[in-house]
Amino acid sequence: SNADGDFTDGCFVLTPGASDNDKVGFMTLNKPISCTTGKKWWLECSFKIADIDDCTMFFGVIEDTYNNAVVYGEVAAGAGADKVGFKKAAEGTGVFSTCASLNATEATGDGLTVTADNDVVNLGIHWDGAGNCKFYGAFAAAGTDPGAMPLLSSLNITPDQSMGIVLEQKHATAAADDALKVNYLRAAWEK
Repeated sequence: SNADGDFTDGCFVLTPGASDNDKVGFMTLNKPISCTTGKKWWLECSFKIADIDDCTMFFGVIEDTYNNAVVYGEVAAGAGADKVGFKKAAEGTGVFSTCASLNATEATGDGLTVTADNDVVNLGIHWDGAGNCKFYGAFAAAGTDPGAMPLLSSLNITPDQSMGIVLEQKHATAAADDALKVNYLRAAWEK
């Protein structure tokens, strides 16, 4: 547990290495999430990015078994790449788009644009059990509560595979002090 003014109960601090394109993150070893009719699920996380312009990122669920050589925020739709999540696919911007894919078909939607380093970012994803992936999010400056997460977009692509939960950041330049601070990452699903 690490202290942070916004995460007073502690947080995980994931620090990239000292080389270009180092990654940090988590992923579940098993794949507990699937988009099954009648079986709802919810994912949620809260984090801060030390350098919003110098990274790519992904939060959501993926079909792939985690592979350290893959940057999930940059993965295109294709066989073996079903996903539902938020992706920050480009450096130099704070834009997180929403995405859902089934094989080579991918739908994207509006997400949010984080405007400053160390903003508190809260993201949520809900599968309604009826064909819709819903995305929620909010952010606020450090020291400010982001408040409720409004609905940002809803996509109706339905991945057909079991998926693992992932939060991953790739830091573009050699700056080991640009950590990803994670307050929480949680999920709930109906069996």
